[in-house]
Amino acid sequence: MAYDEQAAKKMAAQAALSYVEGGMSVGLGTGSTAAYFIEALGKKCREEKIAVFCVCTSASSEAMAKKHHLAAVPLCDVKKIDIAVDGADQIDRRRNLIKGYGGALAREKVVDYLAEKFIVIADERKLSDSLDKAVPVEALPFCGGKIEKDLARIGGKARQRMRGDGEPFVSDNGMWIWDVDFGAVSDPRNLESRIKGMPGVLEVGLFTQPVWKVLVSDGKKVWEA
Repeated sequence: MAYDEQAAKKMAAQAALSYVEGGMSVGLGTGSTAAYFIEALGKKCREEKIAVFCVCTSASSEAMAKKHHLAAVPLCDVKKIDIAVDGADQIDRRRNLIKGYGGALAREKVVDYLAEKFIVIADERKLSDSLDKAVPVEALPFCGGKIEKDLARIGGKARQRMRGDGEPFVSDNGMWIWDVDFGAVSDPRNLESRIKGMPGVLEVGLFTQPVWKVLVSDGKKVWEA
């Protein structure tokens, strides 16, 4: 039987609902797996007649929250983020992450790092012994050529992300994104710090702060990785 990636994503998203209670402030991630969680959260709130306050990591997640009748509030309107639920593009065995393929890495990192509890939801194919996928880097368009040279100096092969019409992809923050191949990343925390310190860089899609739970599914069951 063919692997059902969407069923796995949906099951992992559903599992995260058990950690959400009425009155919580909830960080909502961006991407296909996070979208399943937003939909399921809206249903939970309607059926259980509870309210939560959602801090969204992108315009798309905010639109989806509103579609499912969830209260989307600015970050400055909450005293804390009780829990954040987000997907990942790759997860290593130490729970370091690569995120940002949906273009929302900067706001995702703010929300996920601020949350008292950060839950990652993913299908099992996102698990890996080490991080070796391209690392998204969000930076000022003004610094484009310089950023590429800076990344090359530390071993990165940068490819600017483009839209389908051939124009540069522009994030919600008005930035450009480069997807950078470093091969297998031996020290994600150090690389995150080095890239983040480059003038012109807003954020890097390496997430190395502790994750509370990683909920993974193969479409048949869910387990904690």
